[in-house]
Amino acid sequence: MSTKFRTALNAAAVALVMVLTLPITAHVGSENSEFKYTPINGPSTGITFNKYLVMDKGLSVPNSDFTFTIGNKLNNETVARPQTSTTMAVKEGPMTDEHGNGAPTVIGTKVSGTAFMFTSDTNKTRVYTSVQEGDNITLNTDEQQYAKQTVTVDLSGVTFSAPGIYRYIISETTPSPSVAGIRYTTDSLALDVFVIDKQDADHTLEFLTTTTGEGADAVTKYVYVLQKLIKGSGDEYGPAEDDRYSDPKNVMKSETMGTSQNYDGLSVEQKATGIVNRYNTTDLFIGKKVAGNQGSRDKYFEYTVTITGLTEGQTLPVDVASGGKREPTQTADTKYSATTMQTANSRTTIGPADSTGTLSNIKFYLQNDQFIKISGLPKGATYSVVEDAEDYLSTATVYTDDENDNNDVVFMISGNEFRDKPGTASTPETVGDSPIYTGYVNKRDGVVPTGVIMSYAPHAIIGTAALAGIVLLAVRRRKKEED
Repeated sequence: MSTKFRTALNAAAVALVMVLTLPITAHVGSENSEFKYTPINGPSTGITFNKYLVMDKGLSVPNSDFTFTIGNKLNNETVARPQTSTTMAVKEGPMTDEHGNGAPTVIGTKVSGTAFMFTSDTNKTRVYTSVQEGDNITLNTDEQQYAKQTVTVDLSGVTFSAPGIYRYIISETTPSPSVAGIRYTTDSLALDVFVIDKQDADHTLEFLTTTTGEGADAVTKYVYVLQKLIKGSGDEYGPAEDDRYSDPKNVMKSETMGTSQNYDGLSVEQKATGIVNRYNTTDLFIGKKVAGNQGSRDKYFEYTVTITGLTEGQTLPVDVASGGKREPTQTADTKYSATTMQTANSRTTIGPADSTGTLSNIKFYLQNDQFIKISGLPKGATYSVVEDAEDYLSTATVYTDDENDNNDVVFMISGNEFRDKPGTASTPETVGDSPIYTGYVNKRDGVVPTGVIMSYAPHAIIGTAALAGIVLLAVRRRKKEED
């Protein structure tokens, strides 16, 4: 922050303190005329913050919208603070205009042509794989990406009638139904706006602004602070100064807000630029094991996958190459053509999801000791994996964690333990927090036809006895000749 800007901002804060120490009934002109400020409405634009949606890298953005409420109390308790020897008073923000009408609003930017703030359409919702300048969020760039949109606070429906610091409370509303996998924040944030006396001949009210740049590059912006509050030891709400809120993600700021000895807001370093939501997802691994002395290890089996709980148009990444074959060939025991299998296994994504958020009839083909990985299943979604076992005995993986249960089916592929239920079309499984490892064991055994061998046994015994007799006679004859 430049020295010039800091000096100007501190001067404005000092001026605000001086104005606040004046009685509202100060006389201007005639001693018998009582002065009152002319009320002003708040700005409709210019007070904004960002909405961030963080997710694993490579995922498509779910169609999702976020809405907000704005008030001047937190949990029905006041967030106003009295003036002290070192800080200015903080007042509750007005909720109507001077006639008792209107209201403050918070409006999230919608994607053009949709009802959503974020969409799976990559042409309409941009995704960033590294933190952009001005976005004060934490991102693991090796594994995560994020999308963002702008949220505007519209105060044009309310009236301010005197200088001061006015505090509003902004809360995110959890929709019903909610989008599977999105973690909606329950935190409330305090927006502080600054109304000052312009100190002109008419003592006009205005909102505190600052100007950056010079000449044609000059930009004037409102000064405001958005921060997270906690209840202090004195049972009053104040800035979040304890260790729980030391993470910059938890507090927001106007980029024009500086530090001031006369304002009880947090330091610039503790503030961020938006509200962060996270899209929690996990991975589905599907494996194949073949067993038995007649089980063909090079035979391909068909799997059909169904996933629900997505949003329309959403796609999911698929990795076949790491555990299977993207270009399988038709072996002697495989009934599917190479073209059919290669079309299915060569995909790197599946989707898009239909209008109900469902991916259905998704085919894959696996041999013994192979697996595929489907990424991005949101928590709360459902999945089912069904196989065509043909003439093999088919056993689904299942692990009950019960020492007395002898039906547990667990198998290993590439060091991974497959033990989760695959679900069925009528009874799908629900996605949780942990990666899912599921699949099937296919077994075929053959028994030696002992009855056929026994039908030749009498002949074999006679032949063996005859041969033994011939050998015995030959030995005796030779011995007699030698004697």
